[in-house]
Amino acid sequence: MYIMRDEAFSDILNQWDKDNTWQFIDCGFGWGDILRKCHAELLAIDPHYEVCQIKEKFGMLRYYFNPSKPEYSRKMQDVAFRYESESQYVCEVCGEPGELRNARNKSLYVKTVCDIHYGKD
Repeated sequence: MYIMRDEAFSDILNQWDKDNTWQFIDCGFGWGDILRKCHAELLAIDPHYEVCQIKEKFGMLRYYFNPSKPEYSRKMQDVAFRYESESQYVCEVCGEPGELRNARNKSLYVKTVCDIHYGKD
């Protein structure tokens, strides 16, 4: 599942590093609220930060960015880490409570999903 250039996330996509050709969000819509909250907090710290990549990795959200000033880095990393950690309890598909699980069909593949979406990969 991909959010890829979806209009609902135009504010985040507008913050993208203009030199980066991978300008899409690579995770499910279920993490949309997490993305919006994380982006809002990062903007409050640094209105000129650049998004480098947003994706699912090892079943959790990863939010990579470049601060406009080095002094913002630590505080922004703390914010991103908090939301990345929160993602392991939210279904990536629907946004309901979920948990990090091994995919039924792929032994090394993990995904954060609810009971309903578990096994539908």
